[in-house]
Amino acid sequence: MKIQRAILILLLVSGGFAVSEPVMAQEAAERPKIGLTLSGGGAKGFAHLGVLKVLEEYRVPIDYITGTSMGSIMAGLYASGMTPEEIQVKMGDVDWISLFRDQPPREELDYRRKEEETRYSWNLEFGVKKDGIALRGGVLAGQKIGLLLRENTLHASAIDDFDDLPIPFKAIAADLETGQSYVLERGDLARALRASMSIPVFFTPVEIDGRLLVDGGITENMPVDLTRSMGSDVVIGVDVSEPLKSREEITSLFSVVGQLTGMLSRLNVEEQLPRVDILLDPELGGLTGTDYQAAAEFVAIGEATARAQAAELQKYSLSEAEYAEYRARYRYKPSPPTRIDFVDVEGNDFVDTRVIRSRIQTQPGDSLDPTALQSDLASVYGIGDFELIDWVVEERNGEQGVVIKAKEKPWGPTYVHFGTLLDTNGEFTSIVNVTRSQLNSRGAEWRNDLQFGSTIGFDTEFYQPVEYRRHYFVAPRLFYRDSGQDLFDADNNRVAEYEINQRQAELAVGRRLGQYGEFRIGMYYGNIEAVVGTGAADLPEFDGSTGGFQSRLVVDRMDSGTFPRQGYIVDLRALLSRKGVGAEDGYNKLDLFAGKFWKRDRHSWWAGLRAGTSLGSSIPAYDEFLLGGLFSLSGLEDGELRGQYVGTGRVGYAYQFAQLPPLLGKGLYVAGFMEAGNVWQEGNDILEDLIYTWTAVLGADTLFGALYLGYGVTDDGADEFYLSLGRPPR
Repeated sequence: MKIQRAILILLLVSGGFAVSEPVMAQEAAERPKIGLTLSGGGAKGFAHLGVLKVLEEYRVPIDYITGTSMGSIMAGLYASGMTPEEIQVKMGDVDWISLFRDQPPREELDYRRKEEETRYSWNLEFGVKKDGIALRGGVLAGQKIGLLLRENTLHASAIDDFDDLPIPFKAIAADLETGQSYVLERGDLARALRASMSIPVFFTPVEIDGRLLVDGGITENMPVDLTRSMGSDVVIGVDVSEPLKSREEITSLFSVVGQLTGMLSRLNVEEQLPRVDILLDPELGGLTGTDYQAAAEFVAIGEATARAQAAELQKYSLSEAEYAEYRARYRYKPSPPTRIDFVDVEGNDFVDTRVIRSRIQTQPGDSLDPTALQSDLASVYGIGDFELIDWVVEERNGEQGVVIKAKEKPWGPTYVHFGTLLDTNGEFTSIVNVTRSQLNSRGAEWRNDLQFGSTIGFDTEFYQPVEYRRHYFVAPRLFYRDSGQDLFDADNNRVAEYEINQRQAELAVGRRLGQYGEFRIGMYYGNIEAVVGTGAADLPEFDGSTGGFQSRLVVDRMDSGTFPRQGYIVDLRALLSRKGVGAEDGYNKLDLFAGKFWKRDRHSWWAGLRAGTSLGSSIPAYDEFLLGGLFSLSGLEDGELRGQYVGTGRVGYAYQFAQLPPLLGKGLYVAGFMEAGNVWQEGNDILEDLIYTWTAVLGADTLFGALYLGYGVTDDGADEFYLSLGRPPR
């Protein structure tokens, strides 16, 4: 007997692993397989992280995990090997309001794209195709969200089958063509997560396996059956979906749309709930699915909800040793690739590959740096012709590299923009722009503006980059403008209105200063006619030719062209009118504007300076410096002051007191600023007789441009009320 025991002990010691594996397998088989289902719910999905934290604390193993929309993001990242704490840091600290805008930070856009933001106040873009106007498939393409998911799933980029993730995972999307649920179970993890949360109309659909996919919440917002089909014996469900609103809560267009969307998702959730073994239903109070800034609060609520059902959850707790063995098998992290053997570009059609490559600093032989790649893609996106720019890691013939996935705008390359300028002085001008981009391999574009209303005009420019890097360019331009200009007497009384008719041809060459700005210099020739529209018949009139040289240097690093809160701008213009080129009047004109902006949370401050000089020449009346109006010595009427020299300084403060829904704009502001300045006829009078003004403004950064309601008063008591739409704060 003792011999038999000794032999048994020897076998166990010498062949312990061979004997223990089936024993461990038997133990694993005896415990129930636990699946976790996470519903969609926008920002409320952060509550899932609180639940996951408690499940780990209670040592409850998760064998399978599924999710929809925001639930799929939390589930997919957790399944890939990230801890709840890591996900919270990566996702909770993100500026989600910024993520819901496709454009990279404005500072990173090409100057021409920045110029369009100021020039065409409507934040809308359409396309022109052979069969008519072309619209985008959604308000957003999800550029920033896609890159965020790409960076945070890089460690699992080599895994194609989601069953091979540390925790087997599946997500739900909806097939836009059939209206049926579509199970995302293999392929590109980042793209699958992006598809599952593609809210119809708000985000463009994502194409996977030949299907157009949108947010799975409309067909299966809580995929309990899917979780059970993976092999789960017990399903824990976390429901953060939006309950239907009461009749009293349905008070606006947005609440009606939200109710219709909620009806689709809520009904399919209620169908799945009876098949959940343990239901966790966080009580979220007044928080909603758009409160992304409350991520920490949602996590805490999720934790409290899970702890409230501790008795039920702890039935499935493992011992410390068992949980350690579970984590060893389920919590490993696949390693991300580190070497880049090639960099390729795919998907582009009308944007030349050489133009794209000129923006990519990452090269074969470099180490993989997601941050550097994000910067490269932002530069490529800044060209303006892409709906999405993504990147993936691929292996080819034993080499691994980066493939830039370019998706050009389906509504391009002929674009339509709109702008509106409305002022209390009665000016109402609309702008319709048609721009044809990528006319040749170097990225030429033809911009055409049509103005009508108080100002009538047409402006056309052909912009031709000289090389693929698009550093240097040639830009011929023609424009016609018919506008009005008020004339005031010495006592600042309006005495006449001139009609200014101008026709001009220009040829400029220039240098693009990266994403900072541009410098251009060139010649111009034209004709200008200034006639009295209303006023005394004996007032002087002018009809003659213009010609000379002009240049402009602009550096624009502002975060917004409508309501800047951070950055700076320098805009220097020089004009040399010369009779030798055909001008009636020879004169010089130098005009400088500079502004600096600072922000902290909802507060922002700014300082601005404008200075202009004739350099001792005599500027004709039709081209003198003008002052007066909102942001130009407020308290005076538009153009009330004119002279050969100009100088103003401005300091101000603004507070953002509300956030507009992304579909309507950005924010609501209250601001105040002080200005000091004047115009002078002689250079030795500069800084004499300064006028001081104080202004209060209520502003909105809307979908249709900057909207201001302001009141300004001067130190001598003159005052003006202002209502302005589409005017940049210059």
